[in-house]
Amino acid sequence: MTPNGDITALQAVCGGSTSNVVTKSNTVIEKLTVMATAFESIQSGMSCGTMAPLLQNALYENGCNSLSKALLWTFISGLFVSVFGTIMLTLRSATKRPQIYIVTPNPALRVDSDDSFGYGGR
Repeated sequence: MTPNGDITALQAVCGGSTSNVVTKSNTVIEKLTVMATAFESIQSGMSCGTMAPLLQNALYENGCNSLSKALLWTFISGLFVSVFGTIMLTLRSATKRPQIYIVTPNPALRVDSDDSFGYGGR
């Protein structure tokens, strides 16, 4: 396996000794060939024909089987949260005494008895 191109131009540039350059270029060509075959094997493993059944199995079959269980647990959890939240709100008023603020009436803000709406007009 030799590199494609004009060897005479290479000999003119290198001064006649092209054996090292040809050897190194052949090594690079061999490594590139190995990398190309490895990439093709990876590409064939990641192709749509290989990946589609795996994804379909993971999403549709497993998802549909576990979806009903997930919805059931979500409903039960929501039910427990709502029931215990209601109990907490109900028992809060039984355990805490309400504070009643008594405000003394301000005589300056008194309204006449004939004005039931508190506008102060006559």
